[in-house]
Amino acid sequence: MRNVELTELKGVGPAVKTKLEKLNIKTQPDLLFLLPTRYENKTFIKDIGSLVSDEEAQIEGKVLVCNIVYRGRRMMVVQLADETGVLTVRFFTFSKYQAAGLKPNTIVRCFGKTRQAGSGVEMIHPSYQIINNDNPQPLPKTLTPVYPTTKGLPQAKLRQIVSLGIQKQLKLTDELLPELIVKEMGFGTLEEALIKIHNPKPEEFYNADSFAPLKRLVAEELIANQLALRRIKKTTQSNPAQAMIRSTLIKELAGRLPFTLTHSQERVVNEIKEDLRKSVPMMRLLQGDVGSGKTVVAALAMSIAADNETQSVLMAPTELLAEQH
Repeated sequence: MRNVELTELKGVGPAVKTKLEKLNIKTQPDLLFLLPTRYENKTFIKDIGSLVSDEEAQIEGKVLVCNIVYRGRRMMVVQLADETGVLTVRFFTFSKYQAAGLKPNTIVRCFGKTRQAGSGVEMIHPSYQIINNDNPQPLPKTLTPVYPTTKGLPQAKLRQIVSLGIQKQLKLTDELLPELIVKEMGFGTLEEALIKIHNPKPEEFYNADSFAPLKRLVAEELIANQLALRRIKKTTQSNPAQAMIRSTLIKELAGRLPFTLTHSQERVVNEIKEDLRKSVPMMRLLQGDVGSGKTVVAALAMSIAADNETQSVLMAPTELLAEQH
């Protein structure tokens, strides 16, 4: 996959490129992996009469009235009607061109979240489009992705850019997983997974126990992390380290403790002793609940360093923890 400049995409100039870089998108292939945070279902129209409070829905109705009112603040109030009912839609930020476009009898399609009002449910600042012969707007067959964005980069603009990036880069993706793993896990190709993640069909997304395309990307990321850790380990072990043979201070320090080490603590201490005897750096993560004895194990490990006339340091991530230690 080539690292093609973002500015080669239509509509991406220097200003938009800067905003995309804030999202860690620096090349066209990066757009493929800007994953949606959620989806909007605009594949069907819901009757106004069946709307309930606190739901995302898409309706289509005819404008009855469009008024600009002042009730503490300036707002545009639009009433839309279909055969089943009437919905009030409010806009607090709008232009005179928007108000002029919402004339009575205009057909408008809105998508937004409903809320309870005195006379029923209403929508505040839904996205909308005017439907007419010049702009018929057929319903999409897939869910509409909602991407993480940044100030000055509207969702519609970002969606358009991602779509262009997919069109140009999707066929150039490299299949990194072995074919055997792809078949055994039932993942499908990376190309198929990306298509379904950015534009999933409702029946596939809502009816599956787990969304297979997303599992495919998660598996690929986990495998990549494991390979990276193996490479780091291999590189680290190629560097020499002082072999710490002596460990007599451990017994003395353990004997002064006001408690006896648990079996698990003793096992981990012995594993650390064996690691430190080697002439390669030790890489070890000691994990345990609060109060499980991680600090005492660390102190015993540090005693091995002292026994071998070398240095050690105990670091804490916060000042409070440093004082506790």
